[in-house]
Amino acid sequence: MSKKTPIFYIFHGENQFELRAELRTMRARMAEADGMGDLNISTFDGTTASVAEVISTAQMMPFLADRRLVIVEGMLTHLAPKAKRGKGKAAAEPDDEGEDKPTGGALKVLQEALPSLPESARLVFAEPSVLRATHPILKFAEKADSRGLVKAFTVKHDKYSRPDRPKWDSAWLADWITKRVEHYGSTVERRAVAILAQQVGQDLYALDNECAKLAAYVGTSRPITERDIAALTQYLPEASIFDITDALGKGDAKTALTLMHRSIERFGESPLGILAMINRQFRLLIQVREAVDDPRLEATLRGVEDFKSTPDFVLKKLREQARRFPLAELERIYRHLLDVDYSIKTGRITDVLALDLLAASLAIRA
Repeated sequence: MSKKTPIFYIFHGENQFELRAELRTMRARMAEADGMGDLNISTFDGTTASVAEVISTAQMMPFLADRRLVIVEGMLTHLAPKAKRGKGKAAAEPDDEGEDKPTGGALKVLQEALPSLPESARLVFAEPSVLRATHPILKFAEKADSRGLVKAFTVKHDKYSRPDRPKWDSAWLADWITKRVEHYGSTVERRAVAILAQQVGQDLYALDNECAKLAAYVGTSRPITERDIAALTQYLPEASIFDITDALGKGDAKTALTLMHRSIERFGESPLGILAMINRQFRLLIQVREAVDDPRLEATLRGVEDFKSTPDFVLKKLREQARRFPLAELERIYRHLLDVDYSIKTGRITDVLALDLLAASLAIRA
């Protein structure tokens, strides 16, 4: 006997990009199937709408169609039981079966109403994050006879990720980028994937936009490269930062100035942005240089906050560059960079002039 079609759905998780794509697909199929457009589609803000309002809408007969789609944003998260503690123990503790006790009667009303929805109903709860496994509606939906379907839209977190500062797994993100590029009919080099992930960060919408733009630019003739990213995005190639750092460390003012001004004019970088990247580069080099000098630090380098998400090829280049500088010289330059940054932010000097003077002063002191 085949399983009956679900009449309510729970979509939850941090991966809102794919969750929203699923909702768009449902809406499109609905509109195409009955030819009535959005007449049989309703959307509610679950933080303000009542359970009674949502259920009554889902129970309405569809207009000249077989189904009615009701999408509710964030209701299950909003109604989730809140643990209240007092005098050393939870005031709202789990019952004998480990299930949270609902706060108020809204969740109970909702749970009792779901089985009575008509066959025409398609009620979707779209939640902004992963629901707790003990959430009453989630537990009910997972029962075989509930007529509910649960789908989690998750991201993979880095093993060093903390709840207050979540970090995504770099391999998972790289795979996601690669698949999005392939979705747009192109391919991408592995190095370009790592750079794109590092530059854009944990924003799937922004990453998807960059993937679409790069795929349209390159087409199917060849893979997307770092050079393409530099041409189409506000991205300063990693190589330029290493070259600028080398030039500053050697006191080569001419090369440093050429590279910095090219970054401003060609790649659209702000002078303060360049200074921040140079500042960060020397901070990383100091830590890597210390690790190069002390094998005990080298063994724990990946556990340091600055290096947890650094691609392997970048860390390798940092090691190579750090070996070219004495630690005392790196620390001297870093202190000077902090002085320059302070002078800009206190209005003592303009940002472009500060970069020029930075290169000149290091050349004099080299």
